[in-house]
Amino acid sequence: MIYICYKKLLIKHNITLVLLFILSQFLLDLHTPTTAQEPNLSSNPIGIIGGYWRPEAAEQLSVGWDRIIFDWSRFQPNGPGDFVADAVRPSWIERNQQQGREVVGLIINTPAWASATPRIGVPNGLFLPYDDPGNLWGVFLTQLAEQYAPLGIHHWIIWNNIDIPSIASNTAFIGDIAEYAQMVKIAYQAFNAVDENAKIYLGGINWWYDVSLGQPPYLSRLIERIKQDDSAALNNYYFDGVTLNFIIEPTPVGIYVPTTETFNAVISETRRILVEEGLSTKPIWIHEMGATVTQDDLRALPNATISINPQQQAYFLVQGLALGLANGAERVGIYRLFDNNFVVGEPAYGLLRDDNTARPAFAALQYITQLIIPYQQVEYGNSTNARLVTFTQETQTIFIMWSAAEKPVSFWIEQAFQDNIDITDIYGNPLQSPRLGVGPEGVSVYVIDTSAAIPDPNDNIWISGAPIVVIIDTTQPRRVWGSLGDAVGIQLR
Repeated sequence: MIYICYKKLLIKHNITLVLLFILSQFLLDLHTPTTAQEPNLSSNPIGIIGGYWRPEAAEQLSVGWDRIIFDWSRFQPNGPGDFVADAVRPSWIERNQQQGREVVGLIINTPAWASATPRIGVPNGLFLPYDDPGNLWGVFLTQLAEQYAPLGIHHWIIWNNIDIPSIASNTAFIGDIAEYAQMVKIAYQAFNAVDENAKIYLGGINWWYDVSLGQPPYLSRLIERIKQDDSAALNNYYFDGVTLNFIIEPTPVGIYVPTTETFNAVISETRRILVEEGLSTKPIWIHEMGATVTQDDLRALPNATISINPQQQAYFLVQGLALGLANGAERVGIYRLFDNNFVVGEPAYGLLRDDNTARPAFAALQYITQLIIPYQQVEYGNSTNARLVTFTQETQTIFIMWSAAEKPVSFWIEQAFQDNIDITDIYGNPLQSPRLGVGPEGVSVYVIDTSAAIPDPNDNIWISGAPIVVIIDTTQPRRVWGSLGDAVGIQLR
């Protein structure tokens, strides 16, 4: 059983007000014991974005899937009669499959000839039947399905960042809710007409644009529009799952920045919407999760609003991965493998720099992925400052723990005489053996100290403190408490 206490919001000033509004919607969830999550044991839920550009590096990470961009404007640059199969190189697919990674396709970019607005525009003929030659989107997707279903590609994400408003400079799609709903409907019909194993996913919801604008969540509005279609209920509502994006950019979205502390809230709210709409079985993916490194030698962004160093990028990816899986995300995609097409002065997201040198996040993801996969169950517990994610495997239990605030946290893990215990940092480096102590009710405990989160110059905490990994060679239940160094510990597990 996991005991959930209240969360302390760590982001100051205006950002705090936004988070208070959102998290207040989840008050019941935060005070209710969570249930353990069981993975899909047939696959590795951890993926990498852009692994096909560096397959040798992707193989070292031991991830289970790779996302490849299927750029419509490259497949059909001149008209509907085109189909340039080399727009996605066969070697990208072959190397992924040879190395055991499933390929997930992301479809983006309207060709100039197919819309009044190239790249981000609504395709002409969109509201014609999917198999009408005048429905340019439907014709293209039918060709994609015919080409790639035999190659084993069945999961398709329809566009990305779909909730970024059309007036924003970084908008990805200028269509309204009804037009995106139609994009999804046509995709569902076209792919399923060819491939009985096809799965269609909504494209990369960022969430916080709606919060900043004070409007209902995009997902709620989209499902409401889909349900207006009389045939939707008979066709799985035209989508198989939802994808979310968690990217810390150099500049906030309005007054908001995703942080370690927002994973639980956003996933919980997404699940709540699906449950209320009668769509509780549809999975949630974290499609893109990453943090811009703004302090990294020549790749630094000295004028960035948000300050993140390479070590903090690694902390964020490990924390987000653990929290995503513990909160029921079916898959988590790491954004991204390397800084392709990097230009000095622009954001850098990669685990690898453009010169192929590795940031610390590469070693962290490699170690954590190889350590926790496969697992049988994952649980989450927290207190005001303590965060704990527990992975149970066939023969051992793995605890990933950290402090979410500007105070160090001591974790007390129930001890047994016969234990073999290892403690490491997130890169696999051994740490000092734990102290022994006495916990609540006189229980003998291991004492593991974690460091405080470090605020930026404006006193904001974007990323929690350095995680510690504890491995015990048992699957027997162990109680865990979090303490700020006093004699009172709050039970986390």
